[in-house]
Amino acid sequence: DVSWARDMVSFHIQEQGSGRLQKFVAIANSRNSSSKVEYTVVYRFNGEQFELFQRLSTKGAMDIEHFIFGGAHHLIVGNHFEENGAGYGVASMIYRYTWNGIENRNLFEPIQSISTNGAAALKYFEIERRHFIVAANYFNGSHAAIDSSVYELERSNPDTIIPRISLVQSIPTNGARDVACVSDNGRHLIAFANRYDSHVSVMMWSKQADQFEPAGSLPCRFAV
Repeated sequence: DVSWARDMVSFHIQEQGSGRLQKFVAIANSRNSSSKVEYTVVYRFNGEQFELFQRLSTKGAMDIEHFIFGGAHHLIVGNHFEENGAGYGVASMIYRYTWNGIENRNLFEPIQSISTNGAAALKYFEIERRHFIVAANYFNGSHAAIDSSVYELERSNPDTIIPRISLVQSIPTNGARDVACVSDNGRHLIAFANRYDSHVSVMMWSKQADQFEPAGSLPCRFAV
């Protein structure tokens, strides 16, 4: 069962101790029939079919990504809009797959939020052992010509489950609807599909500048 689903991701986790290979599908539900407050759902394959594993409380979720950081499995949900609160300024959330002593099983627990504005897409990527999350911001409540963001994740203490997240770059976009990350022959690029600029803006990582720099654009029409 889904409700205004906007994105989905499949992944597997090798359970410690039992060694069982768990197979999951997570679906970002953006709203229900009356509200943009909805649960994002995680399903687990039981050998015959997928069954409900967990509900994550999200706010107009538009995107969901799985990544491994510090040896642990994570989900990040791009929250787009909160009706009774921050509006388009609602933060997106990172979840970590970890033991829950109350339910006596592993669950995805919220560990840290990141600042977004009408988040439409999120991507995790690595550059030379550095870890990043890029957020495509679509709208801030008044206009769409706003910056999208690149965050860096660091584990200064391997015993803590919460990474240190810092904003490393703001990139001008205009109604960014999606973002893609590509690495090829030592080059690292990110591309934003802009809804209102009729182009895809491409940025390339500069080791000298320690940030992304403009690398060109591609024409597009009303990216959705």
